[in-house]
Amino acid sequence: MIRIFNRTTVSAGLFRLISCLIFCGLFFGNAALANLQNTSVLYTRGDFSGAASAAFQVYSSSRNAQEKMNAGIFLARSLQALDLPYSASRFYGAIVRQGPQNNPFFREAFEKLGAINSMVSLGQAQIVQMVSGRDGGALNPEFIPGSARGFYFYYLGVDSFDDRKYGAAVRLFKSVPGGSPYYLRAQFHLGVIANLQGQHSQAISYFSGVASGARRDDDGDHLRSGAIMNIARVEYETKRYNDSLMQYGRVSRDSDQWLDAQFEGSWAFFMIEKQNNALGNLHTVQSPFFENRFYPESYILQSITFLRLCRFDETKVALVKFRDRYQPLFGELKKLINDYGDNPRSFYKLVYDFRGGSLTRFKESWPIFDTLSRTDAFREGAIAVRNSDSELARLSRYGGKWASSGLQEELRDFLGKKKAVAADEAGRKLYLKLSVQRDYLKELSRQTEFITAEMLLNRVDALRASLQVSTAEQRVNFIGGFQTLNVAQELEYWPFQGEYWEDELGYYVYNLASQCLKSGRK
Repeated sequence: MIRIFNRTTVSAGLFRLISCLIFCGLFFGNAALANLQNTSVLYTRGDFSGAASAAFQVYSSSRNAQEKMNAGIFLARSLQALDLPYSASRFYGAIVRQGPQNNPFFREAFEKLGAINSMVSLGQAQIVQMVSGRDGGALNPEFIPGSARGFYFYYLGVDSFDDRKYGAAVRLFKSVPGGSPYYLRAQFHLGVIANLQGQHSQAISYFSGVASGARRDDDGDHLRSGAIMNIARVEYETKRYNDSLMQYGRVSRDSDQWLDAQFEGSWAFFMIEKQNNALGNLHTVQSPFFENRFYPESYILQSITFLRLCRFDETKVALVKFRDRYQPLFGELKKLINDYGDNPRSFYKLVYDFRGGSLTRFKESWPIFDTLSRTDAFREGAIAVRNSDSELARLSRYGGKWASSGLQEELRDFLGKKKAVAADEAGRKLYLKLSVQRDYLKELSRQTEFITAEMLLNRVDALRASLQVSTAEQRVNFIGGFQTLNVAQELEYWPFQGEYWEDELGYYVYNLASQCLKSGRK
């Protein structure tokens, strides 16, 4: 829970507010001044629930913008002091949207929104709405307080990035100050854009900075793993396969992306013609420990790796395993696509229930639900839903006092809408990813049919020739996993006897000789 509140802040804030109250009293009359003064007294005493209720009575009944603003700042501060940050953001955001002119609380409200978001994510949709001016355009950066500039520029940058306005996104991300908690996230996006624009060395530089600067906590570890994975992908894309493998080997076993590193690393091994290493990585990916993970392409890569070794029986077995595991999925995918296209909130709920362990339907599709539940889209939506539910539950503490003023109903309505918007936004993104996965699976299925047909038509030589790699860099010898071989090392191999051990995952390597008859090729 957060409690961004101290007496120094209160004293400085009260000084400004009392000045406003005196000024407002000259224009609004004694009743308005009395109501605000009562709110001030309650707040000063530490009766934040009472102050919130009194402030909302003024806020909801006043037709004067200045009086409403004065009540709004008391209301936001009181809710924040009560550990209701989402609820506080509702009123801080309203103050920010009034703009900086004739607004003595603009700076404070903007800074508090940034502080709240750095601790409990408010969600992109709400933030972009809040940092836009009254006409929907961006605020003049000159009016943005220094401590909130990172918050401001980062989310406008993300909005431009999502709209594929990369030039604008670059300018905004580069405006995020170095000391901001949003700086590394901005650098991560700059790395993505640099790679999209073919600036591979620059992209690696951005991602390297993120990997070395990320904090040692859950969010920092997630960001670090993502940066290292992207360095590996850039190296792979530029055909520096050995460097790519070194980067995949840096991904921590505790990372949610470790298994992705194992799978993608198997492609890098394939590209440098290290068939036994590729098969070893795939052995980990296909282990029973990960039976609910979605890696259908692993069977395609396994089949063409066996094909390169002229091991045709093993090639056929890999293709059969693909069909047996994923063919039943198509019926469920068709139903999910048809039933949830117009209902993103319900689709989000399916993924949310899967992640929580309560989903009992669509069992064939669980591997895809697992993939969807590991995306940033789901992660952000889940945070907003979870925090909204938490605050809704805590509102019951203030039922009697807040029900009479209407504050209880106002906050329940706001939190309910926030939860719904978060679920809708995440659901739309997840549904699009589901459609992509369906198309991906269809393409892989076509590839299995092609490989099978070519084998049946005795075109194996031509098919194998298409798999040869002539651009591989100088070879490096690898032992199990991503470890390079030191010629001074003494190695001991233990044969796999049908039983997987968790501490062996990621260290498997096959020991298969090529059965190709072509002279000189092993």
